[in-house]
Amino acid sequence: MFVLVTSFLPLYIITMKKLLLLFLLSPFGICTNAQNGIDITAFPKDKQLLPRNVATNKGYYTILGKIQQNTGFSALHLKIFKAETLVKESSHPLSFNQNSASFSIPMEINAELMDYKIELYGVKNTDLTLLRKAERVVAGDVIVINGQSNNLGSAVETDQDPFMRSYSEQFGWNEIRYIQPSKWGPRIAKNIIDNHKIPVAIFNESYGGVRLDYFLKKADPLTGNYGEMLKKLEKAEVKSNVRAIIWWQGESDGWETSIDEYKNMYKKLQADWFKDFKNVKCYLFQIRFRSCTHVKPYIMEAQRQLAAEIDGLNVMSTNAARSDGCHFYYTGGYDSLGNRMYRLIASEMYGASTVNAQAPDVEKAWFSAENEITIQLKNVVGNLKTIGNPWPDFRLEGLDAAITDKLSQNIQGSVSGSQIILRFIGDSSSVKGISYLSHIENRDDWIVNLLGTGILSFYNVPISAKPPAPKPNTEGVATFDISPTVTGNSILLKWPTTKSNKKRVAIYNAVGVQVFTKEVDKEEKNLRVDISNFISGHYFVVLNEVGKRASVRKIVKI
Repeated sequence: MFVLVTSFLPLYIITMKKLLLLFLLSPFGICTNAQNGIDITAFPKDKQLLPRNVATNKGYYTILGKIQQNTGFSALHLKIFKAETLVKESSHPLSFNQNSASFSIPMEINAELMDYKIELYGVKNTDLTLLRKAERVVAGDVIVINGQSNNLGSAVETDQDPFMRSYSEQFGWNEIRYIQPSKWGPRIAKNIIDNHKIPVAIFNESYGGVRLDYFLKKADPLTGNYGEMLKKLEKAEVKSNVRAIIWWQGESDGWETSIDEYKNMYKKLQADWFKDFKNVKCYLFQIRFRSCTHVKPYIMEAQRQLAAEIDGLNVMSTNAARSDGCHFYYTGGYDSLGNRMYRLIASEMYGASTVNAQAPDVEKAWFSAENEITIQLKNVVGNLKTIGNPWPDFRLEGLDAAITDKLSQNIQGSVSGSQIILRFIGDSSSVKGISYLSHIENRDDWIVNLLGTGILSFYNVPISAKPPAPKPNTEGVATFDISPTVTGNSILLKWPTTKSNKKRVAIYNAVGVQVFTKEVDKEEKNLRVDISNFISGHYFVVLNEVGKRASVRKIVKI
C-alpha cells in the first residue's frame, strides 16, 4: 500500500499545482461560487486605480452585468471594505425580463492612501454567494508620460510606493515596478503621495531615438504610438480622466527640424490630446542644446516659444541637473528634475505654492551700455544666483558669425535680482541677438533661482537699443517685514498700519507644500507665527493683501 501511494505522489503534486494555478488565475478571485448564467462585464480589478473626481475627491465605478433567473438569485449585495473594515454595503434587487436581469451598480471610494476591497454577492433567500472580489483598489490621479529615451528606466527603490500604480498588457493593474515609468516620473508621483496623500498611476508610452512625427495621431487613431497609448488607457478604464501629460522629446529632431516645423507638429499633437483627454494639463521638459549630439539649437527654442504661445502649457528647464551629455544621472539629475516638475504640477493641480515653481525665462533684452546687455527674466521671486562660471554658455548673435563668435569668447557677467548683465569687449554694432545655450558637460556652471532651478535656454532673442519703458504698476505690492529670518522658534511679521486691508499669510516649504495659513483682519498690526515644529530648511512666507500683489520673503528654520 505504501509503495502504491508513493508511486502516484508526483502525479498528485503536479495535478494539485495545476489546480492551484487555475485557482489563482480565476478572474473571480478566491472563495467564488459563481456559476453559469452570470455575466459580469465591468468590475474593478485587483490594484486598480479609479480616477479621482477633483471636486469630490472620490473615485467612481459602475459594476455592470447580466444574470439569468435560473441562478436562483433575487438580488445582488455589494460590500466595500477599507483596510479590512466594512465601511459600506448595499442591496440591489434584480428585475427579471424574459428570464434575465441586467444590473448597473454604482460605487465610490475616497481618494486617500488606503486600500479598498470590493465584494459582490448573489442573494438567494438569506444566503450570500460571493460572485466577484477585487482587492487593493484605490482612487487617485492619472499621469501620462511620452517622448524619447530620457523617459525610460525603472523607478529607484526610494521612489517606489504601494500607492503608485501602473498598467500593462502583461501584468494588468499593478505596482510601478512592473513597467518602465522613467526615473523622474516616480519622483513626481512620490511627492504627490507624500505631500497630498493622493495615489498616482503612471502611463508611459515613450520610445527612444525617434522624431516627433512618430508620436503624432495616425489616420487610423488606434495605430502607431498614439494609438497604443489610447488602447492602453481605454483597457485600464482611465482614458477620460487623464489629469496631466508630461512631454520630453526633441533630441532626434535637433539635426534638421526648424523652429516652426517643430512647433507646428507639437501643436497638432497637443490639439489631439485636448480632444481625447478632456481638461488635461500639459507640461514639457526643455531639451538641452547638443544633448545626444544633435547640432542645432532650434528645438530648445521651439519648446520655449511653445510655452508662450499655448495657453496653459508650461515648460521646465533641464539646466542645472547632472547629465552625461545625453541622459541624466539619478542623484542631482532625474531626482532634481522630478522635484522641479512636481512643484510646477502641484502649483496648478494641488494648490501648492506658485513661488518659483516655473523655470526662469527670458522676457526681454536691451543694450544698457555700449558693450553691456541687460536681460530681464520672468518667473523669478527673490534673487537669481550664479554657480561657478556660466558666462561661456552665452553667445552673441548677428549677421556676421565670425565677428559675433569672437565677441562671445570674452563675455563676463553678473546677476542682480531677476536680471542678468553681460559685458563684452569690441564693436557692438553687429550684435543683434543673444543666446543662452547652456552646456551638456557635467560641470557646475549655472544660473538658478532660489530653489535651484536652472534658467531656460534661449536662442537669438532680439536685443533692443534701449531699455523698454517700465509698465505702470497700479496695484502696488503688499509690503511687510520679518524678524528674525533665521530662527528655530518663531517669526514676527509686521506691515504698515496706514490704509491696511485684510490679509492672508501663507508659508510654503521648499517643494511648494503649504505648511501654514492664516487670515488677518485689517486692524491687526502684526502676526507672530510659531515655526518650532517645522522641519529644518528653507521656507517662503507669502503675504496676500486685498487690492495688492503678493509679496514673498524667505526664511530659514534651523
